[in-house]
Amino acid sequence: MTELEIMAFSDVQMVSLIGTTVVLVHPDAMHIAASLIDETRTFRTTPPTRLDVEFVLDATGVVPRNAVRSVPEAVERFKNLAYDYNGNIHSPNFLRLKWDGNELCCRLAELALDYQLFDPSGTPLRCKLSARFDEHQSPDALARQIDRKSADLTHSIDTVSSTYPTPETQDEA
Repeated sequence: MTELEIMAFSDVQMVSLIGTTVVLVHPDAMHIAASLIDETRTFRTTPPTRLDVEFVLDATGVVPRNAVRSVPEAVERFKNLAYDYNGNIHSPNFLRLKWDGNELCCRLAELALDYQLFDPSGTPLRCKLSARFDEHQSPDALARQIDRKSADLTHSIDTVSSTYPTPETQDEA
């Protein structure tokens, strides 16, 4: 598995890149959930795909190529990209996650931090992050995917005139 790359953008079209971070320790677990909403046998919509992922930030030196020097700084960097409020767009940043040829445009929905190991001064050396990302699509991309066709615009309907009298035809008789 390749590293999980997280890119943050300040626009819904995902053009204005703010920054990136790479998770160098492979995630412990990754769960992708997709579902359909089918109300009374009439298809309504496809809810966003959800990605639940757990990964570790480790500054113990156990992982030789791990570039994490400070767990608190790495957590702060992740939160700055994915969680914190961006005043320019009045919301957290838009994200693109890439791993093993997969890609998900999304936003962080939930984040839990589990600090697991500390040095003698109390500074965290390892932190397990549990994150849930919900798929996000620009309005243009969503419209292209849905490709709705209105029955009154794209389907022809043949009507047959009624042989029953209507109020208009009764007056003529």
